[in-house]
Amino acid sequence: MCFHLIGKLIKKTGKSEQGFVLIVAIMAIVILIAVGFFALTIISGDLMITSRLVGERKAFSAAESGVHAILSSPLDPAVGTITEVHVDSTGDPATTYIATTTATDIETPVAGYDPASRSRVFNTLVTGRDSSYGSEAQISIGMAGRPVDSSTIQGKL
Repeated sequence: MCFHLIGKLIKKTGKSEQGFVLIVAIMAIVILIAVGFFALTIISGDLMITSRLVGERKAFSAAESGVHAILSSPLDPAVGTITEVHVDSTGDPATTYIATTTATDIETPVAGYDPASRSRVFNTLVTGRDSSYGSEAQISIGMAGRPVDSSTIQGKL
C-alpha cells in the first residue's frame, strides 16, 4: 500500500510539471538569442572600428607621401594648390593628397647660409584622403626657400 501512495504522488507531481519544461525551453532559447545578438553587436562594432582605423592609416600615409613629395621638390616652394595626386603605386584611385602652400610675411635666417641672408617662410597644409573609407588626415608644415641676400654682395669665393 505504501508503494501505491508513492506512485499516486509521483503521478500528480509529473502532471503538474508538464508545462514547466516548455517554459524552461522557451527561456533558454530567449537567453541564447540575446547572447547571439550581443555577440553580433560587439563583432560589428569591432569591424567598424577596424575599418575606420585602416582608412585613417591610408589617409595619413597619403598625407606623408605628399609631404615627402613637397620636401623633395626644388628649394623654392611654389605658392598654390596641388590637387588630387594619387599616391598608391598599385593604381588605387581612392588614395590621394592635396597640398596648399601659402606665403607668409615672415622671413627667417637659414642655417648654412650667410647670417644676413633671409628666406620667406611658407606654410603648407597637406591633406591625405582615402575615399573608399571616407577618411582624411592633415599635416601642416612650415618651410623656407633659398635665402635672398640682404646685401648687394653676390657671394664670396
